[in-house]
Amino acid sequence: MLNKDEYLLSESRIMDFFDNKKSLENRFNVDPKIGEGYQLFYPIDKSLLIYAVKGRYCFDEYFPNIIENPKPVLCLYKITSGSYILNIKDDDLVFFSEGPLIHGFDNTNIKSCTSCGDYVEFVGLCFYLEKLKDIFDTYDLSKEMYDSYFKKLNNNHGLLMFNSAKCESLLFEVERYIDEENLFMLKNKALEYFYFSIQEAIDNEIAIELYNKGYIVKVTKVKDFIEKNWTKNYSIEYLSKKFYINSTYLKTLFKKIYKVPPYTYIKNYRLEKATYLLANSNYSVQEIANTIGYSSCSKFSAAFKELNNVTPLQYRKHNF
Repeated sequence: MLNKDEYLLSESRIMDFFDNKKSLENRFNVDPKIGEGYQLFYPIDKSLLIYAVKGRYCFDEYFPNIIENPKPVLCLYKITSGSYILNIKDDDLVFFSEGPLIHGFDNTNIKSCTSCGDYVEFVGLCFYLEKLKDIFDTYDLSKEMYDSYFKKLNNNHGLLMFNSAKCESLLFEVERYIDEENLFMLKNKALEYFYFSIQEAIDNEIAIELYNKGYIVKVTKVKDFIEKNWTKNYSIEYLSKKFYINSTYLKTLFKKIYKVPPYTYIKNYRLEKATYLLANSNYSVQEIANTIGYSSCSKFSAAFKELNNVTPLQYRKHNF
């Protein structure tokens, strides 16, 4: 059983954050049983129950509903690095990565959340749903806008994605005032961001694509297979037949999850192996090139430099 006091964010703990006058920042660690990383919480306004979040985490699978009787929270955030997958309905999955701004209900519609590879970094703002009407009234946001916004959220499993240069700029300022621990300006920018992002989310919504969990599992197995057999070359056709997935769909989903096509992924994976060998073995550059599948040392050097911005010899000189 997870230790809720140490790892999980309960409603009572949020109230403790608001009452804590010693520091703006409150650290919340990811339980080591499910992954690693942290989230930082910054209380902004106790009367409206607004707080900011910033964090970095990586976990295999996390189930938000492990928190008992959570109150619904609306999160307005952006992923600044990495990507993750949300299981929101039966076997339907949604990918989130760097790029669009995101609005979503926390803990209410999410069945599980899984990181894709490395750490996910994010920054955003959180609002208790029970207080949202007060904020709408405070800023003279119309009932029509309120109804339109929540209709869109409810029709999209509690999620909205959109692009907005204005909101990007405001969220950048929110993050700056978080880092500066400037609570006065943080509150002002948080409410300004809320005001503009509601309208922008309605007007500039990006369609959310749903993916079947079974196919995601197959693509993950393809990735594991080519990593395990990284010295061998496999065609897309071979992999699609072996794992019973259409070759075009395999390429599309693989790039969606891992940001690069399968060929580029295995190329970069081999170059990472070369990086390790350069720093930890006495093999010559030519021998390392041959080990990872390059017959030409010059082609290996060019590929290595493209990925690492230095030649193999330069890398060895500074890391051996």
